[in-house]
Amino acid sequence: MTDMVNGKGCFRGVNRGVREALCNATLDVIDAHRPTFIFIALDKQKHVAKYTTPGPPEDITYEFMIERFDRFLKIKREVGVIVSDDQKGSEDQIRRAHSRYRRGGTSWSKIDHIIETPFFAPSHWSRMLQVVDMATWLPHAGQTDELRLRVERIERALLRGR
Repeated sequence: MTDMVNGKGCFRGVNRGVREALCNATLDVIDAHRPTFIFIALDKQKHVAKYTTPGPPEDITYEFMIERFDRFLKIKREVGVIVSDDQKGSEDQIRRAHSRYRRGGTSWSKIDHIIETPFFAPSHWSRMLQVVDMATWLPHAGQTDELRLRVERIERALLRGR
């Protein structure tokens, strides 16, 4: 996503107007299909400052995410799977934690509505992972007027999911 916005990587040499059109087309997909996004954020500095022996932020956010997703599925009376961008070598660790959570629950809740192991794929091969990548990146991007308008579109999608 950042490559598209900033004209880097495979978007190097693609003019800004085309890149902006791609960003807007991605937001159009979100508006048209109305997906529900589940985000988890952790302030790493505050986390480290608060606890004597802080747990790894990635583990904590995954645990919170799986709890939130399971609650969402319970309310909808559905089951779901987790599809994620490749995790730079930590996929097996995540799969083990996921299996442990499905078997015995997390620190706070039982996990009943998430089936199967998480699936990992390189985001550059998946249009849907690109949509999710954009939705997660935009709220944390720089605060130009142009980006603020895009963030507002993502926030509307988040509010629909409540």
